[in-house]
Formats: sequence, structure tokens, C-alpha cells
Amino acid sequence: ESRVDKNLSNSLIFRPDLAKGNNRLSVFFRNEANEIDSAVYDVIVNDVLMVADLYNFPNPMKDRTSFVFSISGAEPPDELTLAIFTIAGRKIKEFRSPAVIGNNQIEWDGRDSDGDAVANGTYIYKLIMKGGGQSQSIVQKLAIVR
Repeated sequence: ESRVDKNLSNSLIFRPDLAKGNNRLSVFFRNEANEIDSAVYDVIVNDVLMVADLYNFPNPMKDRTSFVFSISGAEPPDELTLAIFTIAGRKIKEFRSPAVIGNNQIEWDGRDSDGDAVANGTYIYKLIMKGGGQSQSIVQKLAIVR
């Protein structure tokens, strides 16, 4: 399916049926100088619901950060929660967010559930995902330096 996008000279929507496992997608196109250019993408197809590549950026953060992660599987999760804790284990903020298969991002402005800026220091964040009778949780650290 091809269509014109107002911001791009051309765009292409391509939704192939890929086999489970590793797939390589090669794209060839003409650039502005009328030369043939290419890009190669490795695509992993997996029907097991799981989170990969969870991190926050920037880390350490000053006044805001983005939690970035990728989800694989056949169906998006039913439930996704990201909770931020002090080192002592007190929950200071919780996000319940819809998630999609592929790349996801949750923004945080460095404020707790009461709207107050949290203090400098090290914090723990935990991502919990549930769906299709499966559950996964991942724990990471972040630092705040203002």
C-alpha cells in the first residue's frame, strides 16, 4: 500500500506476513540524487508476550526522563504498570499505561503522586506486564541529579 504524506515526499506501508524467528527485510529506494540506496532491517517475530530493552533516558535525569521499552508477542498486554520506588521501597509514582506490540514510551516529569518534585538520589522502577495468562516484571535503577 503506497500513499502520499504531507511531510514526506513518499511513504510506504508494508505489512508482510513473516515467519516466526529471524527475518531480514531489505529496502531499496532512490535518493534525492537519483542514486539507489538501501536499508536492511532484522525483524524478529515472536508470539510469546515479553518486554525487551527496558531503559530510561536520560539517566541520570535532571527534571524529566522517558522510560523506553519494546514488547513482543501476538497480542498487546492486557495490563501494563510502571511503578517508581525509593531505595527504601516506598512507592512514589505509578503509571498505568496502554501498550502496543513494538516500541513504547512513558514520560515522567520527576514528580511524585502528590505533584511534588522528588529529591536527588537513586530510585528503583519496576515494569509489570500481564496478558494472555502470562506475567513479566523487570526492575531497573535510575538516578536524579538536579
